[in-house]
Amino acid sequence: MIDSYKFRYRIDTAELLAGILAERLPTTHVLVPIPTLRAHIRQRGFDHIDVLVRKLAHIKGVPVERVLVRTNNTVMHRLAKQDRLLASKGLFTCSTRLNPTTQYVLIDDIHTTGATLRAARQTLLGAGACSVQAVVVARQPLGPLD
Repeated sequence: MIDSYKFRYRIDTAELLAGILAERLPTTHVLVPIPTLRAHIRQRGFDHIDVLVRKLAHIKGVPVERVLVRTNNTVMHRLAKQDRLLASKGLFTCSTRLNPTTQYVLIDDIHTTGATLRAARQTLLGAGACSVQAVVVARQPLGPLD
C-alpha cells in the first residue's frame, strides 16, 4: 500500500494511512513531518509525507509544524545500515527554537534502521524540545541483523 502511495501516485491512499496512524496518536501533540527530498517531490508530483500529515492533522485536530530542514539530498532507502547511520549525521536543522513544554511527534512512512528518526529527534531536542516521539506507518527491516 505504501509503495502504491509513493510510487504509483495513489494519493487517495493517504486517507487510509492517516486513519491508521490516527488510532495511535493522542490529540495533545504537534506533528512534525520528516521532510521529503525535493527531487522525490518533483518525481512523484506531490509530497507524500506532507499530504499524509495534513490529513492526519485534520483527523486528530492537531497542529503541524514544518520545522525540520534537510541539510543534504542523501537518499537513504538503498543504503546499508552503517551507511544510513553515517549519512544521517547532521541530516537536519531546525528552522526555529522549539517550545520545551510542547509534545512533538515525528511522522514518517517507513522505519527501517531508525537513523532518520534518530537524526530528526536529536535535531528537535537540540532546538529546545523536551518531548519527541515518532509514529510511522510501517516497519521494514533491512535484514535479519537489523
